[in-house]
Amino acid sequence: MRANHGHSAAATFVSVVVALVFCIGAAWLLINRSYVVDQLAVWQYEPSDRIAALARDASMNSTGTFYFYAGQPVLHDSQDEFNASCPRQEKASAILGCYAAGVIHVYDVRDERLEAVPAVTAAHEMLHAAWDRMSTQEREDVGVLLNREYENLQASTTSDLATRMEYYERTAPDHLDNELHSIIATETRSISPELEQHFAQYFSDRSQVVDLYESYNDRFVQLGQTTDSLKQELERLSNDISTMTDQYNNTI
Repeated sequence: MRANHGHSAAATFVSVVVALVFCIGAAWLLINRSYVVDQLAVWQYEPSDRIAALARDASMNSTGTFYFYAGQPVLHDSQDEFNASCPRQEKASAILGCYAAGVIHVYDVRDERLEAVPAVTAAHEMLHAAWDRMSTQEREDVGVLLNREYENLQASTTSDLATRMEYYERTAPDHLDNELHSIIATETRSISPELEQHFAQYFSDRSQVVDLYESYNDRFVQLGQTTDSLKQELERLSNDISTMTDQYNNTI
């Protein structure tokens, strides 16, 4: 009888332990369900060499790469296919990537003068995936830092960020902090130490992705200046032609 009693007590103890472990495991899964889903997605995702190169070129660390792959990134070489995945909100505004329905889409720009664009776009969209996984409190805390940085950038005469944010105010007014999170991280060299520490979660060397951005943005600025110059010249020629035409008509 004593042996049976001992066996029963041991069995009860094991059952309690198993139940406790099960409850702890279930609670952990409930709390970390987003991470578990992401981990499963990353395990199932097989990045192409080109996709893996984008993560390396943008200096994503292990966490940044994890969120990038969790977004199941797709690199599009077809403009029509990309447009179907990332429709424009405004016809005049070109986009090169998007994070839609949990999937990262990047247009594969092959012009050698703009070869850095896909890596910067990949980093930009990865940060949208990271933002999507932040808690409400984290977003509020980081949002304060982002808006403080935005105010500093608005005071700069060389920044066109205000113009860009006007677009997001029209098309995605509920996601302004989300957009600032991606833009400031990938395009702004000097930021507050607090933000630098935050972005260090995702990049081994954030300056590397900013270098890539500046390598092609300078060309965009130069092209814009050339376009403005040509526009002004055409307007001047048009005025000269109109003046000469009036003078000719007045002499006949």
